[in-house]
Amino acid sequence: MNRTLLSALAGAAALCVATPALAATTIDFETTPSGALTVPGDTIGDTYVAEGFSVSGAIFQRCEGGCPTPEFGVFAASSNFIDPITVSFFDPISFFSFENVAQSSGRATAFAADGTNLGVVDFFGFPAVFSLEFDGIASVQFTTLFEYGVDNFSFTANAGSGGGGNAGAIPEPSTWALLLLGFFGTGYAMRRRPNRNVKIRFG
Repeated sequence: MNRTLLSALAGAAALCVATPALAATTIDFETTPSGALTVPGDTIGDTYVAEGFSVSGAIFQRCEGGCPTPEFGVFAASSNFIDPITVSFFDPISFFSFENVAQSSGRATAFAADGTNLGVVDFFGFPAVFSLEFDGIASVQFTTLFEYGVDNFSFTANAGSGGGGNAGAIPEPSTWALLLLGFFGTGYAMRRRPNRNVKIRFG
């Protein structure tokens, strides 16, 4: 097998495994998607439509200490720190994480598009990362029996086409194009392989 063919096969193999990873979106509530500083007291609502979600029941709150980085940054909470807030995603996600403000406590519940409760995570204490990981998360609701504030949202698009289980990522058009290019390159290299006359002697 000549070097050209080996190179083509190696390229095709690399293309087969080099599918792009799903990137996470992170929101720290310090700025809007356009880069403008957020204003404490303003309703969050559709501020992050460009990032793929909206928030109901929450406003931007200025931290007076004991918050995740930055220490005196902006976070999300209801106007009285008690009422529930809901984060609604325009497309299903498979992973959601957040940090709590110091001494706040509550529960985050993930829901599917049909309202099915996918699971919960309870949060409390000093700032720490809490997460929910389920296929098809359409919304996350925060509730509390005390007071709470949440910050630094991070989420990842649904890996599959909507169902449960371990659905694989759907290749993007650019990935298909690269795969086809690799296969055509392999075929071309094989057709260009020089013919050699092989003589076999017996005795």
